[in-house]
Amino acid sequence: MTNNTKIPVVVSGATGKMGREIIKAIAQSPDMMLAGAIGRSHIGEDIGEVIGIGELEIPVTDNLEVVLAQAAQESQLPVMVDVTHPSIIYDNIRSAIAYGVRPVVGTTGLSEQQIAELAIFADKASTGCIIAPNFSVGVILMQQAAIAAAKYFQHVEIIELHHNQKADAPSGTAIKTAQMLSELGQSFNPPSVDEKEHLTGARGATYGENIRIHSVRMPGIVARQEVIFGAMGETLKIEHNASDRTCYMAGVLLCVRKVLALKSLIYGLEKYNIEKERDCETDGDQPVYEFEFRNTEPDTVKTKEEYVGALANVNVVPNPYYAYSAYETSQFTNTIKITNLPAKAIVTIYSIDGSFIKRYNRDERGLILSGSNRPTSTTQVFPDLDWDMKNFKDIPVASGVYLIH
Repeated sequence: MTNNTKIPVVVSGATGKMGREIIKAIAQSPDMMLAGAIGRSHIGEDIGEVIGIGELEIPVTDNLEVVLAQAAQESQLPVMVDVTHPSIIYDNIRSAIAYGVRPVVGTTGLSEQQIAELAIFADKASTGCIIAPNFSVGVILMQQAAIAAAKYFQHVEIIELHHNQKADAPSGTAIKTAQMLSELGQSFNPPSVDEKEHLTGARGATYGENIRIHSVRMPGIVARQEVIFGAMGETLKIEHNASDRTCYMAGVLLCVRKVLALKSLIYGLEKYNIEKERDCETDGDQPVYEFEFRNTEPDTVKTKEEYVGALANVNVVPNPYYAYSAYETSQFTNTIKITNLPAKAIVTIYSIDGSFIKRYNRDERGLILSGSNRPTSTTQVFPDLDWDMKNFKDIPVASGVYLIH
């Protein structure tokens, strides 16, 4: 596979422990190439030499904006994998989306409000983004097992243990697990006594439907989570233990590939349904998984108010257009995207004086997708269309103001 067909990947947090493993995984992946390495140390040094795998001809830099701008010039859609720090991750994601670079985020610590704001920003740009509190397939299975067990227990507490260099607590995985349990529609841990904490926080933090979360930070630990259920005369403990960061790499590589097809933000890998592991294939040293999308289709617009709201979400990007957009695949193409369209729509473009330029008759209802996933029926496949900045006679238009109706 040539570099022109590989997925260009920028790694932010490249010199950290997680970032180093991601660099190694990308270097071994046949369909990816490293397009940038952002770090706070070893500035100017080759990242391959820094992590001990040989020269990769990618110097470490601390200028994310420059690397994103360069990645946006690649012939293939670029991806940014971010494993940095809660204090900078929000701005990093916004910058990546602004440059048309798809973020895959393993950094936790974002608030619910920040995630909601980023989701709106990604929707308006029609740019895929995956925020994964945990990239491990084992964690997804642990969460699914906890959901199944929760139907039979009223009492549950979560204990998460991480290395003492982790900046946020509780972990994103623990919060996500508690969120998933709270969405089941039942309340947990009914009080048996009038509790009194002699030391504040002794009983842990409380999330959602009265679910207790306890955090431990200790050298010698990578990551571990226990979900403990209790009932009269018995307990059930569901535990996941990450003994090495390489366990996350299959999930990271999966997200890099899947985010290219997304047009919005997805929070959590449980949004995907694990189909199977291919016993005969690996990606470098990592097993290869097949995933399918689940429960990500948009709701049907039915009322007048919903139609008005849906129309308000339609956007044109970039606007204004200055000689280049991140959606263009070469110097000979010009592309403006009209995003967040319904499955059936007529889009007409006029010049400022009302002259007809071009019309698109769009109807993607009931299309069937196939490929590596099972065929899936959906009411909307691509929520946007590309205008090549040509008129109905296929002649490039002049610079100016255009009306899109």
